[in-house]
Amino acid sequence: MTGRPIAVLLPFVTSTAFKVASALAVLLFSIAISRLMPLEDASQFFFLHSAATVLSVILFMGMDMLLLRGTAALHQTGADADILDLRRSTFVSSTMASALLVPLAFAGLLLWGEAILGGAWSAGFLFVLSAPFLAYIVQTAEALRGLGRYNAQTVLYGIAMPTAAVVLLAAHRLQFERTSVMAGAAAFLLSGVLVSGVAAALWSKARRQLDAPDRPARFRPELLRGTVSFFFLSGAQTIQQFVPVMIVGLHKDGPDLGLYYASFRIAMLVSFVLTASNVIIAPMLSRAHARSDHGAIKDLVRLSSAIGGLTATPIALVFYFRGDVFLGLFGEAYAEALPILRVLLIGQLVNAFSGAVLFFLLMSNRERIVVWINVLGLVSSIVGGYLLIGAYGSMGAAITATGVTSAVNLAAVAAVLVNGKFLVFPWVSRHLLSTLSHP
Repeated sequence: MTGRPIAVLLPFVTSTAFKVASALAVLLFSIAISRLMPLEDASQFFFLHSAATVLSVILFMGMDMLLLRGTAALHQTGADADILDLRRSTFVSSTMASALLVPLAFAGLLLWGEAILGGAWSAGFLFVLSAPFLAYIVQTAEALRGLGRYNAQTVLYGIAMPTAAVVLLAAHRLQFERTSVMAGAAAFLLSGVLVSGVAAALWSKARRQLDAPDRPARFRPELLRGTVSFFFLSGAQTIQQFVPVMIVGLHKDGPDLGLYYASFRIAMLVSFVLTASNVIIAPMLSRAHARSDHGAIKDLVRLSSAIGGLTATPIALVFYFRGDVFLGLFGEAYAEALPILRVLLIGQLVNAFSGAVLFFLLMSNRERIVVWINVLGLVSSIVGGYLLIGAYGSMGAAITATGVTSAVNLAAVAAVLVNGKFLVFPWVSRHLLSTLSHP
């Protein structure tokens, strides 16, 4: 390990602190939903929230990662005017997608919403309206991250969830018990509108600091090449996470979904330090690739593996042995989901030890490999979900999620070994390479 990645440490510490606050905000909002609503209503809320998240991913269609890599590379070469054009092009494309897909989602709710969600189906309209705001927040955060504003994403999310929780608590104090899912949907939509305004202000401030000519940004379709590939990096991964949630909601009763969602939210905390490190490491990988600095690339990927694995292990052990205590925060009925949580922890550990492998493949222009890995992962998640969830409920969802997460990450580790000529795991690589060199 060379000293080059040491420059990451100071912003990494700051990013981790923001990420902890953001992760806790999301967790506390989920706990507030579970505490303030009956288990069945909370399950309906979690289903609708997952559906809105998937819709927002479809709306930005990989343009978040296009903005991250494109902004970082263009800023590195001083092409700040092209950054403004790229941001304009992605915004216009996402708006056009919203104009097409939001009415279709409304039509789907009118046709099938009541059959799926019962009395809570009308709350789905508010969740659908929140999706364009979520897409805008994510795109803006990634553009800021490409410019070196590493904490923009976590700051935005850290604002959103407490805001939603405050609105929800206000609705509860006003005794909107009969419309608790609707109150939660309204809180989620209002927080999205507010944070979109914050995101717009942050981007306006960053734009003024760019060395770009004083002209209106232009829509340039040629800058959007590669969005499909980028969708299968970030978008397909996000959808993979929420597919089991949605299938459980479609196949099983409400309480079963609530138990899985609580376990899912807790398990996601295992790899939050890796996520925080990737906020810094992803744009650095892009810049190192632009300089053709293979040594720095290898060091950064191995550093992310070391950080992710060493921090995830103690967290996972705490959740494995005392997970019932954390599940109990959602309510007494949730403590029985401990076996589900334990299965989910395995996939998150594999994810943490794998480090920034998918970011390495993306930032080094190997999008096609990422596309195939994530397409197979998404298909496996859907097929495995229907087979296992239909038979085993939320435990089947946990098995599906862990299997797909593990397979996707290990396939990416193998791709890095083949294409990057190094093994990700720093504590294994020296011994393995020495053994191969001297059989």
